[in-house]
Amino acid sequence: MLEEIKKTSSEAETPLQKLEKSLSPIVSFMVLPLFALANAG
Repeated sequence: MLEEIKKTSSEAETPLQKLEKSLSPIVSFMVLPLFALANAG
């Protein structure tokens, strides 16, 4: 029973982790290049 609880709790995601995963592509392909272009010229 304890192993089952441990497995379930390790697979759980917090709302902040879900938000981070959903924003990752936006940051990678939009925000980061904008900062790179702004600092390059």
